Amino acid sequence: NYRGSGINYDCFFNFNYPLVYYLGAPLMAVGLNAADAVKGEFILTYLLSGALMFFYLRRKVGLPFAVLGAVLYLYAPYRLLNIYVRGSVAEAMAFIFPPLLLWCAELLAENKKRSMLVTATVFGFLGISHNISALLLTGF
Repeated sequence: NYRGSGINYDCFFNFNYPLVYYLGAPLMAVGLNAADAVKGEFILTYLLSGALMFFYLRRKVGLPFAVLGAVLYLYAPYRLLNIYVRGSVAEAMAFIFPPLLLWCAELLAENKKRSMLVTATVFGFLGISHNISALLLTGF
């Protein structure tokens, strides 16, 4: 009880996204300071998410449409808002996983060997990158 208000603040659950640190620690180990490591994380996750979307779409559609889809995925206003306004490195990192999860869903549907293990691993990494994105993508 906090000052008789009837609200117990001792039970507040605080989750800090650990995948951000797993990527940032090697960047700092090679000599970057913390600010540059975060900027490096933004750049790496931004480029990786676009590349993964391109490779996923390339399996489905022709080259021009795969490039167009990846560019639209990169330049969505919400993505740019996350990076340049909010500075949410964890949410920017979570955009790596939707193309991977779509690919995993196809592997599961085709009943490929080890598809459940790959899907669980990808979903686990999504959960430790940004748990709200994991919650939203679970329903999808």
